[in-house]
Parts: sequence; structure tokens; C-alpha cells
Amino acid sequence: MIRRISPAAVLLAVLASGCESPPPDAFVNTAGQAGGAAAVPVGANEVGEPCRYQAVSGGEAVIYCGDWEQPSGRVAELNSAAGPAQLGAIAASGVWRTTIDQRFACGAPVQTTILAGSPAVLMECTRRVGGWPHLALASVVEGRVFVSDAVRPALPALERTIAALAGRSLPADAAPAASEARRLIAQRSGGAPFGSGDLARFFEQLRLGDAYNNIGDPVNAERAYREALAIQQRILGPNDPGLALTMMKLGAQFAHQGNRREAERLLANAAALTARQPDPLLVAQLDFYRATAAAYNANPEEATRYVQRAETEFARLAPEALGRTGREPGTGGGVVRGGMAVSRGETTGPAGTDVVANSEERAAVLGLAETMRLHATLLQFSGRMEDARALAGRAEQLLAGTGLSYSSTGARSLRLIASNQAVARDYPAAVGTSGEAGRIFERITPRDRPAALNLLSRGYYLLQTNRLDAALDSFRKAGEILRSPMVSGGVNAESILPWLDALERAPGGTAQNAAEMFEAAQLARGGQTAQDIARATAALTAESPQAAEAVRSFEERKARVDQLERERVTAEQEKAPGDAVNALDRQIEEAVQAQREAEAAILAAAPRYAQAAEKPVPAADFQRLLAADEALAFLFIGDTGGYGFFVRPNGLTAYRIPLSSTQVTELVTQLRNTTVAQPGGLPTPDFAVSYRLYAALFGPVEQQFAGVRKISVSATGDLLRYPLEALVTQPGATDNNGDFRQVPFLVRRVALAYVPAPRVLANIRSSRGASSPRPFIGFGDFRPPSAGQLMASFPPDRCGNDYRYLQGLQPLPATRTQVLTVGQQLGAGPGDIVVGDEFTRQRLERSDLSQYRNILLATHAFFPGGTLRCMTEPATVLSPPPGAPTADAAYLHPRTIERLKLNADLVALSACNTSGAQGGESLAGLARSFFLAGSRGLLLTHWDVVTGASVPLMIGTFGTGGGTSNSAEALQAAKLRLIDSAGSTAELPVEISHPNYWAAFVLFGDGVRATPGT
Repeated sequence: MIRRISPAAVLLAVLASGCESPPPDAFVNTAGQAGGAAAVPVGANEVGEPCRYQAVSGGEAVIYCGDWEQPSGRVAELNSAAGPAQLGAIAASGVWRTTIDQRFACGAPVQTTILAGSPAVLMECTRRVGGWPHLALASVVEGRVFVSDAVRPALPALERTIAALAGRSLPADAAPAASEARRLIAQRSGGAPFGSGDLARFFEQLRLGDAYNNIGDPVNAERAYREALAIQQRILGPNDPGLALTMMKLGAQFAHQGNRREAERLLANAAALTARQPDPLLVAQLDFYRATAAAYNANPEEATRYVQRAETEFARLAPEALGRTGREPGTGGGVVRGGMAVSRGETTGPAGTDVVANSEERAAVLGLAETMRLHATLLQFSGRMEDARALAGRAEQLLAGTGLSYSSTGARSLRLIASNQAVARDYPAAVGTSGEAGRIFERITPRDRPAALNLLSRGYYLLQTNRLDAALDSFRKAGEILRSPMVSGGVNAESILPWLDALERAPGGTAQNAAEMFEAAQLARGGQTAQDIARATAALTAESPQAAEAVRSFEERKARVDQLERERVTAEQEKAPGDAVNALDRQIEEAVQAQREAEAAILAAAPRYAQAAEKPVPAADFQRLLAADEALAFLFIGDTGGYGFFVRPNGLTAYRIPLSSTQVTELVTQLRNTTVAQPGGLPTPDFAVSYRLYAALFGPVEQQFAGVRKISVSATGDLLRYPLEALVTQPGATDNNGDFRQVPFLVRRVALAYVPAPRVLANIRSSRGASSPRPFIGFGDFRPPSAGQLMASFPPDRCGNDYRYLQGLQPLPATRTQVLTVGQQLGAGPGDIVVGDEFTRQRLERSDLSQYRNILLATHAFFPGGTLRCMTEPATVLSPPPGAPTADAAYLHPRTIERLKLNADLVALSACNTSGAQGGESLAGLARSFFLAGSRGLLLTHWDVVTGASVPLMIGTFGTGGGTSNSAEALQAAKLRLIDSAGSTAELPVEISHPNYWAAFVLFGDGVRATPGT
């Protein structure tokens, strides 16, 4: 079978990289710590961090302050007879000034003195990466000429180092007298004090952001870049041009995740900062990131316009490098390495002579190569395959000719060329080119995710040349890398599908191949919901209470950092007072430190956390977790097709699903549109579409339903937007004039529960210990906030939509009956029923919820998005405390839920639309929080549910053994009872058999589950 490379997969591979960051020597003047050289203390920097210098070869010394592993400064003695009169010339031109200009943008030299009168020339500079204040100094001390540079706070240590090198003796515990240079810097300096620790945190977060970006992990890349930006804003202020590049990188991550508004805001801010202090390299990078965002936003015309501008701008910055490669931008030619032509597939050693003159030129060359790769991908999407191949080849030629082929950019360029060859169906050439890329990846990122991605692509190309064994070998090598505890994140589904195709075709035991397919499919990234909830449920698997608390603490602290950084961005946007911003900065510093401490605690207390958070579950291990009457249906859907896996305790069947992710989206959207009540009334379900989806997902294993009472469905994305129990199991199904009692819905055959990944269910099943002693606690019948309280929290001039929406939420008095009845059924005590004015956040937090097996929250819930602007998190509605001035305490947000300590088999959210308007991926906000708090199951709703249906469903679910034996089967029984009783009384008309009323409720997770012998 010929499979076209998915455009989305190709675009992700190209855009994940962005502009490659310069090496460490572009950030600081690194010489490395001198092996064996003694460290000489030179006092402290301006924020009290201890500093020391080490001598290196050539009469140089490198200064280190605090715990930062990169130098805070460097001093070198010139072999020159120059005197004070020549300092200005040294600072204005020459080798030292050229070196400084590569890394810093400096002002005009100013005459001053250091060390109690020694003549010097000072230049105030900023780093080209990050905008950090720096200084460069040429001085004459004891008749000797020294040139030096340092981060601004290290000037005292820099002076002491020069004094030591010049032979002056200074007391070890005394700082030199305040010099004229220090007074000059103090007069001109702005921004907050900072030290090497701040720089270390900034560059570490920038490095992490680049690393996550390069492996296509926008969520973690966003977090890292956001923290880097917060550090810059705190120290440099909100309007420093040095923030621009970090904003660009952060904006690209938001675009990657589909948050177009936030991406455009950040890029607009970056453009404004760039305009204040134009730097040609920064201007080129801005156009590159604008092109990246436009490509993610599916705007190829705008992306092409920006990418063409970026190409021209980067090329202007590296004319000498381009000239040394023997070509001009836009010319063709063969692939050249170090001036030597090589054929495709030929093994070569390291790249030839590096002809890039300096770090700025290197950044320009790498930026140009990345931009050409992006442009080639846009051409590929537009159908201009020959132009795309030619441009990708020129990008690789540029890197080879400048000695940069052995970089991640060079490897990714080769990977893009291979994908172009595959699109043209020249698979033998793609095999050779991807092999070259693999050899580079093995040198620069051995056994890491980029190497695995390349191996997966190469396996596909080998498969297309009918080299099945070689393809499987490549796939399995990729799997070994991705299963490693040291490698974070999965890959997209389209990268895994060829591996499954190969195993389907492979000879040998069907069971063995199916087991490998099951595990391989789990390596695909399942969306943010799957990742978040897998991490949350990993906390449940901790071997001890101390380990569980370590994991919980880490997740809570990470969420706290994220929240504070979002608040700081909002404060900057709304021009909050400086005191408020400073207070947030202090909180962020404390939260980051707490997060680091929690991360270290995890490594010690919960070493298996990473495995439980994201690694696959072997089929045999999973089968041991299933009861005799249970099954797992793992539904794996990619851009061009899918596979299903039906797992029983004694068997595993792998089968094709003849639907793409786009087709699933279309079918689910049609089903929602014809199931959920509309303003004009109830629609008639599209049973033809319903059966088509059922037949594709379950048809091949339908006969294996015999003897199965419960199926846990593992799915992601749009398959979590619709309750699959409402699918019909026979063709030609129809209602009887609005009577749906005889329709063959799947709910009549089996009970269903949902998880976003097999790993989630395995974590929950592996975590079951002692049950909580008390059966039930319920909350309901909230009291809405007053108009005045809402106005205080959501001022109509800024948050009018939020104010009107929240004011329109109606009381739910029937939920009092619901909570009371369920409580009576389960034997709850008087203090376990919390309704009316008592249903407050304070009461909820004060309750020891870890003592309860079942928890019911009968209230409204809603999600941000749509018309809501100021409510940025999911929330459930509670009663505000008596006399509260605002409505703030009337909403229960995920960060509060995460702090609750639960040991619950089931938490029921008997409210409107608790899974979110967008379905699957929107589950993360509330579901992740409840799982992290300690729940093993959640009862949620897919759409608004009328009280007349929700009350009997909840009472029925908890009352038919759902509170003591099996939640999934109890929910199934309650739904069937509601359907079958339709038309029996005036309160239960025939209309209530329509799936709009009973299908919305679904069980997410495991819930209460009977175990053998109980």
C-alpha cells in the first residue's frame, strides 16, 4: 500500500525546530574551567554571590560567580606596549572589539578609572541573546594592558581579578574601593539587581525550551520559555528589547497548540520591542517566527510572504559565508561537504572546515537554513514538489559548505530532503538520505527523540521498498529509544502507523505481532488530555504514602508556577502597579525554587514515576489487570487510518479501523449535531452515521463481546466528544415517531468506561489499596452569587460577557433531592449532606474527603473559551460565603481541586457539560485535577442535561450497586431503566428515551469496581 506522508506530520517535523539556538559560546565567553588550575577567591558580586577566577592558557583568566557553570567574566592581558592613550583605540577596533561585537551590542567607549585611579575605557553593552546588561573594559594597571568583559553585577570581582593578575595584593575579605567605573555604571543602570543565579535560571529555561521545541513538545517548551520570559521581565522590565526573541519563541509554541490569539499578541509585542532597537538578526528572526505561526495557523500565503522576507534578511547577514560555499542564495548545484562532492548514502566523517566566521554569522546561517526548510515545506504543501526538493537541497548544501552539517539543523535538513523524496515516491533515495541524517543524529543526539523520529521515518521508507525485515529493525530501534526512561514524550500517530502496517504484514505468530502492535501504538502522543491524566494517575501508583505525596507536591508546585506566570503576563498587559508586579515576581521565585525541590524529591521517593507517567504497558501486563468479564478497546486513529486493539484476559486482537482522524471528526460532529437538543427542539439522530462509526470501531471484534459486561474504551481527541454507548449496533435502525425504546443502542449490549490511554487504566488498577471507610458525601443546591458580588469579580466594562453569562446560571433546587436520596441509599451520616448556604469552598476544603469512597458534586460547571474572557480556567459553581464582597470564592478551580486529598473510587459531577464544550481535550482541566487529587473515576456529562434526566440517572447509578460494586454497570443499568420507563408516567414522557437525555453521562476512569471475592 502506498501511503503519502502526512502534511501535518511533515510540518510538525519542520516547525518543531524553529531557529536553532547558538552554542554556549554565543551566550558567554566560555573558556571552560581550567583543568587543575586553582580557583582564586575574588570577593562577591553586587548581589553577594561569591566569585573566583581560574587562570587558563594564554595569560587569560575566567571568572565564575555563584553556582552558574558559565563564566561571569573574562580577563586577558595584551602583549602590547600600549599605554593609557591607546585604550580608546583598543576599545574602538581590533581583534578584542570584534570578539565583543559578536556577542554583545555596545555603546560608545567612555574614559574612566578602576582600582583607585588606574586608567580604563568602559563600554556598556547588552547581550545579543536575552538583552542582559554586560560591560567591556580596557585598562592599564601597573603598566600592563588588560581587556575584559563581564556581566554587570560582576564588576567588583572583575576589578579584583585584574588587580591579582597585575600583581597587586588585596585582602581576601575586602572589596576594592568603589571605583569611578562602578559609580558610572551605578548612575546609568536601570532595572532590578540580578546575579549569576538569575542568568543561570534564564539560560537553563531557554535551553530547556529549545530542547522541548526540537522534539516537538510545545506544552513543556511553552512552560520553559514562559519562565525565561518572566525572569527577563522581572529584571529587565517589560519594555526591554532583549525580551523580543523569547517572546517570539513563546509565541511559536502557542501557535503550535492552536492558541492563535496569544501567539499573535506575543509576536506583536516582540515586533514593537524589535522596532525600538533594530537588530538585523532579530528582524530576520521575527519574520521567521511570524512565518512559523502563520503556517501553524493554516495560512500558507501569509507564511510564504514572511518566509521569503526572512530568507532575504538572513542571507544579508551572512554574505561571506555564502560566498565561501561557492554559491549565491537561490542557485542550484550538487550536495557539497567541506568542498567535496559526495553521493547520496555515502558515509562521510565529520564536517569539513568550519567557514563560519563568528557566532552572529553562524546564527544567520542556521536561521537561513531553517527558513529555507520551512519554505520548502510550504512549497511541498502547495504541490510544487520539484521546487521544494531543490530548496531543501540548497539548505543542506548551505550547511555542508559552511561546516554545519553535523548540527541538528543539518540532520533535520536531510530528514526534510528524505521526506520530499518519499513524497515523490523515490523511496530508495529517501532510505539513503535518512540514513545520513541518522548518522548525524547519532553523533549529536544519540539515543534521543530526534534519532527515534528519524528511525521511524526510515522504517517507513524501507517498508515502501519491500524491505520488511530492515523496516522492522528500524522501527524497533526507535521503540527502544522512546521506551527509555531518559527520553520524554511520544510521537505523532502518523509516525507509528507504518510500524503497525509492517507488523500486520510480518510472518510469525499473530499473537506476538499483535502484542508488539499494542505496545507500539502506545508510543504515540495521545493529546494533552492523555499526557496530563497519565501524569496525574502516576501519582496513584507510588509505592508509599511518602512517594505519593512527593508526586502530588511536584504536580501542585508546577501548576502553581504556571498560574503565577500567567498572572504576571496578565499584570503586564493590564499595566498593574509596580508593587503588584514585584510581589508576583517574589512569588514566582519562591514557587520555582519549591518546584525544583519537589522534582528532586520525586527522584528519591518515586523512581518509577516516569515509567507510570508516559511509557507503554506491555500486553501481558495489561491482561493481568482485567477481570474475566472485562475487555479493553484501544482505538488508535491517525491522519490516514487507524487500528483497534481488543484486549481480553486470555487474548488480544489487532484489527484495522478504516477511518482517518478527519473522518472521525466529521462523523462525531454529525452525531453531536443530530443528538444534542437544539434551540428549535430535538433533532433526529443520524443512525446511518451512527452505525458506520460503530462498524468501523467495533465491527471486526463484535463477536468477541460475548461474555463481556464492561469495556474500557481508550481513545483520544474527537472520539471523546461523543458517548459511544449511543451508537447503534445494527444497520437500518430507526425510531418509532420519537420513541427510541426499541433502537439497538450499544448501551444495551455492554457497559462502557473511558480512559485517554491504556497507561491511565493500568495506573488506576495498580493503585488500588485500602478503601476509604465512609460511603458517601454529597454537595448540592448552591446559592448563586448576587449581582453585586459578580460585578466586583467581573467588572462589566472589562468582563461584560463573563458577568452576563455567570449571572444567567440558574439555581438547581432539585439537586438537593438528588444528594439527599443518594445519601440515604448509601447510608451517609447527617454531616455528609452539604447543601444550600453550607455548600461553600471553605466547607469543601475543610472536609476530610480522603475518608469517602463516593463524592457527588451536583452543580453547574463550565469551561473558558467562547464568550468568556476573564474566567480563564474551568470551574464548578459553589455558594459564596455569607457576606462575601466578591464572587471569587463561588468558583472551584482546578488548582483548588488538586489540593484536595481524595481516596475516592468515584467523583460524580452531576452538572451541565462537565466534559467541556470541545469534548475530549477539554476534559484535562477538571479530570486531571480530580485524578491528581486521588480519584479513580469521574462521572461527567458531554452536554447540558435537564434536571429531570440527571436526577434519576444519578439516583439510579448510585442506587443499583454503583456505590458498592461497579460504577460502569450501574450507570448502564440506570440509562436502560430511564429508556425503558419512558412513557410510563407524565414525569417520564416517551421523549426521554431520546439519547439527548440519557447518553450525556459517561464514566471516565474506573470508578467503583468489584474485585474477585467481594
